[in-house]
Amino acid sequence: MEGRDRYDETYPDIDHKFLDVLQDYTAGDPMKEDVLWTDLKLEEIANLLSEKYSLHVSVTVIRKLLYKHKYSLRKAQKKQTMKTVKDKNAQFENIAQFKSEYQSSDNPIISIDTKKKEFIGNYYRPGHLYTREEIHTYDHDFNNFADGVVIPHGIYDIKKNIGYINIGISKDTSEFVCDSLRNW
Repeated sequence: MEGRDRYDETYPDIDHKFLDVLQDYTAGDPMKEDVLWTDLKLEEIANLLSEKYSLHVSVTVIRKLLYKHKYSLRKAQKKQTMKTVKDKNAQFENIAQFKSEYQSSDNPIISIDTKKKEFIGNYYRPGHLYTREEIHTYDHDFNNFADGVVIPHGIYDIKKNIGYINIGISKDTSEFVCDSLRNW
């Protein structure tokens, strides 16, 4: 019985009942028939199976059934624009024009960006480190316990493929951007 789970033996018609319960809660990608998802939580699917068919299965079984029937996990995607801008593409066309003009000049072409502010102090940072002792950090990242805040500001020279980072402790202002450019 290779490829079968114990729940298949206990409930031989579980696939049919599972798909029946999900029928009204299934969505998918119209361009890809095999990409499906549901807006139900695992517990909600288990409850519906229990209510409709008196079928009592765990969320682990529900997870396996979702996988078996090719249901995908979904996450929110930042794709919905909040407003429409007339001639939205014009700014990108201008940038492309200036970029092509500057490519042949001796002037640099730079990209400037400010990154996420970071608290200074005994805060948790993701990653690993080889040490002889355990590293202990605060159990919460409350900003009122910070010794200060640093603001990473990046400048990237497209022609030379070289990046520069200026780390400041002032507010993220136009003055800070000018200082970063001056230091660069």
